Amino acid sequence: MVYLGFTVQKVKQKDLEQISKIILENFKGKYYSHYPQEILNTYLYPNTPERLKATIKLPKTHMFVLKDGNKVCGCILIRFDKNKGKSGGYRIRRLHLSPEYCGQGLSDLLLEKVYSLVRKKGYNTIYCESTPEVAEPLKKRGWKGKYKDKVVEVKDDLGNTHVVAVPRFLAYKRI
Repeated sequence: MVYLGFTVQKVKQKDLEQISKIILENFKGKYYSHYPQEILNTYLYPNTPERLKATIKLPKTHMFVLKDGNKVCGCILIRFDKNKGKSGGYRIRRLHLSPEYCGQGLSDLLLEKVYSLVRKKGYNTIYCESTPEVAEPLKKRGWKGKYKDKVVEVKDDLGNTHVVAVPRFLAYKRI
């Protein structure tokens, strides 16, 4: 897929370092600024280049990158979730753009790529769990959903375990 010089393509191992940096940058940004550091730490660990490498090898997992020339400026990762819908379904696990590319509609390129793939696999619904701040942009794109706190156990720097409620937007879209 090409759009104004941007391309969406299957992720390559050499892209993982740039993807990890984008995700880290996003977790330090406005959408996550109100989250406790312990929660952020639980989100950061699966997004190291090494963990991303392992993740993309999982069955029924697909990751694509958005590139501006050779520069990675965004990514999307979907994985089959047997607990979604009546017979399972695909769920967006990651969708990130570099901050300088946000607000230009470029996430739609990544979304269209996975919508097409999910339809080819015989499914007509896709699922997503996001921060509440992302709910409005999703709703504008035809997503429906509800707000629900996700209870997460986290360890602080001293090794103490805490239970924290993290606000989430649970969404789905017919595609």
